[in-house]
Amino acid sequence: SGPPDVDEYEGPLIKSPKLSTKQKQKLELDKPITTEKVEKISLNLDNAIKTANDLVVDKSGIGGAVGFRLGQEILPWTNAADFKAKLKSLVDQQFSQAIQAMRNASPTGGAVGNVSDREGERFENMVANLTRWQSEESFLKALNDTIVYADRLKGTYIKAYESTYGEMPGAGSTAPAVNDPLGLRKK
Repeated sequence: SGPPDVDEYEGPLIKSPKLSTKQKQKLELDKPITTEKVEKISLNLDNAIKTANDLVVDKSGIGGAVGFRLGQEILPWTNAADFKAKLKSLVDQQFSQAIQAMRNASPTGGAVGNVSDREGERFENMVANLTRWQSEESFLKALNDTIVYADRLKGTYIKAYESTYGEMPGAGSTAPAVNDPLGLRKK
């Protein structure tokens, strides 16, 4: 039997007969950086999803933290103040870090760059909808929608990487793991 039909190839992009040797070498050279970016996006999204899930599970302060209250400030040291602080951290830090990691992945193109532009913009819009100025029901729905989308977005990045390299991020990589200076994290 002869070589596989180029149009029928279904394996990883890096082994595609459609790519030139130079294109394959570029993908191989970009692999450690791409691996690091996908792992960073994944880690940031995991942290944000965990915090968001914590807010959904422990709703003890939601009643005083969301919704319109004319002339009422949230009192410090209350469940509502704790909820508000966790929400601010989630939106201003954790989701923002995930969005920034997606933007940083975009200029390289390759395995994950094309995902960043489309999906990242939608994710940013979902995060922007997490405001305190809505009903509890609307807020929890927006938060749940954001959690589901963030998890799906993480999967999209991993799938894009896997379809490019034929393996999961970090599998067989010689690049150091993100946020693992001692190399102790399981791969």
